[in-house]
Amino acid sequence: MNAIRMEIIVNELSVHKNVNVSKLAEKCGVSSYTIRRDLSYLEKQGLISRSYGYATLANNSITQQTYLVRKHERIPEKQLIGELGADLVRDGDTLYLAPSSTVSYMLPFLNKKKDLTIITNGLQIALDCLSQLRSPSVFFIGGSVDEKLLGTVGTKAFAQFEQFRTDICFFSPKGLSPEGQVLCWNAEIAAILNQAVRISRKTALLCTSNKFGAVNNHVICNLHGLDYIVTEKQPNEQWLKLFQDSGMEAIWPGN
Repeated sequence: MNAIRMEIIVNELSVHKNVNVSKLAEKCGVSSYTIRRDLSYLEKQGLISRSYGYATLANNSITQQTYLVRKHERIPEKQLIGELGADLVRDGDTLYLAPSSTVSYMLPFLNKKKDLTIITNGLQIALDCLSQLRSPSVFFIGGSVDEKLLGTVGTKAFAQFEQFRTDICFFSPKGLSPEGQVLCWNAEIAAILNQAVRISRKTALLCTSNKFGAVNNHVICNLHGLDYIVTEKQPNEQWLKLFQDSGMEAIWPGN
C-alpha cells in the first residue's frame, strides 16, 4: 500500500481511535474502495481491527513495534528529547542514527548543523535526513528489511558497520531494566544496535520515561560505557543514581 496513505490512516486512528471508511477516504483523497483495500492490508499486518465500516488501532502490544505507529505516540516528549539530543551534535560530526521514532524527532533540530555525515540502517531515517538536513552525506546500511522496524538487520547489515566509525551513536531502547540493561524486542535488532554502539566514540540513549523499568526480551548492552541518557523529564532518585553509577550524564529539560 501507499506509504503516505498508511501514515495518514495510522495518524487518524491514533488521534481519533475509531474512524469510519468514508472519513479516511476523504482525508486521503481516494475512493472508499482504495481505503478498504488499505485497511485490509493493515489488518493482515496486525495493526488495526475493522468492524461495521469503522477501523481502530490494534492493542499497544502490537502497535508499539511498528515505526509508523510509534512515530505518532508521545510526540511532545519525543520533540523535547530530539531538541536536547541535537544539542550534543557539532558541525562536521559523523552520526549513527537508529531507525527509531524518537531519534527521528532530532532531525528538525539538526537542520542548522553543517557538514554532517549520517550512518543509518533506517529506511525512513535516511529519506528524512536527505529531505530535512542541509546537504548531509548519508550512508545507508543494506541488509534484510524488518517491516516493523523500517530498517535493515541481519548478517550483511552487521558486517557493514565495520566500515565506519562515528562520533555519536543515537538510539532508543524498548526498555531499561533496574539492573542497568538496555533492552529491545528482537535479537537481530539488539545485535545491530550493539554493533552501532561499539563503533561510536560517544553514545546517546534517547529514552522517554515510560521505558524506565519496561520489560523486553533481548539485551542490547549495559548502561556502563554509554555516555548520555536524554529524557523528557527529571528521573526519580533511583534512576538518577543508576545513571550516575554507570558513569552517564543524564539530560532533561531545564537541567
